[in-house]
Amino acid sequence: MASSRKLHLRKIALCVLVAIVVLLLTEVIFRPHVLLQSLAAGLYRWQKYPSSERIFSHNAKKDKGIATANLGKSLYRQNRFAEADTVYTQAGAKQTKDDVFYDLGNSQYRQQKYSAALKNFRKAILNSPQDMDAKANYELTLKKLQKQPPPPQENKQDEQEKRKREEIKNILNGLDNKESNDRKQNQNSYGPSDNQWW
Repeated sequence: MASSRKLHLRKIALCVLVAIVVLLLTEVIFRPHVLLQSLAAGLYRWQKYPSSERIFSHNAKKDKGIATANLGKSLYRQNRFAEADTVYTQAGAKQTKDDVFYDLGNSQYRQQKYSAALKNFRKAILNSPQDMDAKANYELTLKKLQKQPPPPQENKQDEQEKRKREEIKNILNGLDNKESNDRKQNQNSYGPSDNQWW
């Protein structure tokens, strides 16, 4: 009886094992991007960012919002902030998760685009009010923005007036040159005069 019970338990364990293998094969056949996404996430955790980037990029081409966001994270870790910025923007269009806006804000902060970073941290806070990291980064960015001198703004009217003045100056110089040339020609055409009128 004990041997038949062991045999029965082995059959059950074998059936469970076969069921697991069949489920895994089904997953691999019908949803390969899930397996690839898991593989890329593992590579990212092991700090193999270029390798994870390739896989995330492959999955992102299939319009997977999460893969696109993860691609941005991988680029960010490689200090490729401008590329990460573009990818995060695409991911934000595909999904409105607060971490996409948070990550986009971080990328823009690293590029010293403080006003854009501030807007994205604000979106992240609105999507997830309990996110203390987003709040802290928002405050840090706000302080940086206040310390940063405002960019010099040239008034369009000032620029137009400056162009007009230069134009007028050029015209006047041209007229002076023409008048000078005309005087020389007139003196040469009359020739030297012996009669002086005075």
